[in-house]
Amino acid sequence: MSGLDAASDRLLPVPAQRWPRCGEPHCPAPARPKPVTVTWELEADWWRRRFGKAARVLRHTCLCQPVSYEELTCGGVYRIRRIIAANTGLLHYLSPQTTQRGADELWDLIIHGAAI
Repeated sequence: MSGLDAASDRLLPVPAQRWPRCGEPHCPAPARPKPVTVTWELEADWWRRRFGKAARVLRHTCLCQPVSYEELTCGGVYRIRRIIAANTGLLHYLSPQTTQRGADELWDLIIHGAAI
């Protein structure tokens, strides 16, 4: 699959309520108990080193919280970027590389609070 554990294979119910944060549809829900844990790696200009150019942002979450996400692609590779606002600036991490389908699955897990 996409580098996620077997729990990600289950379909997730859509929450009955709106997102408890800012209310925007692209605002992730808070993490559920026992979420899928993604192995994030420091980005460190990975896209430019691999492809010689920056990745294209396909979608992103809102910036209402100190952690936001972007779905990226370049050269047929898809990854999710996790951006953490820290005292020293923004820290960028990447999910394992995957296919479009794998990135879409991970994105849905993040938006529904089932992955961190």
